[in-house]
Amino acid sequence: MNLKKTKNAGNGDTPASLVSSPRWVLWFCFVAAVLLAAGVFYYHSEIGHIQQVKASELSGIGEMKVEQIVRWRQERNDDARRIAASSIISKHVAEWLSDPNGLANKENLIGRLRMDQDLGIYFQALLVNADKKILLSATSEPA
Repeated sequence: MNLKKTKNAGNGDTPASLVSSPRWVLWFCFVAAVLLAAGVFYYHSEIGHIQQVKASELSGIGEMKVEQIVRWRQERNDDARRIAASSIISKHVAEWLSDPNGLANKENLIGRLRMDQDLGIYFQALLVNADKKILLSATSEPA
């Protein structure tokens, strides 16, 4: 095998001199810098896009949770109005408030509270006064 340096017929450069030529090194560095800059630009644009998408998703989730809470609160208010408008429950509450030691009305009211709680309608069922003091509870005696 002959390893002598020979001149190329076309341009007069040897293969070894092409690799070590400053012109090719500069060209390689330029192409590498352009690719690196393009990669960094693409990376930053993707970060911005992903942040925008995630912010939009979180905003949508927040809006849905607000709507869900408003709907839940409206349902609870409707339940309270329905129960307060019930003549049977109102009668038992009025009778129990006039005679707090009377067990029949108290047991009827606690039974109703327990029924709502046992059916899974409420986690905790309470009878409270206008000052938000607990009068009766489905689970235990109020403090």
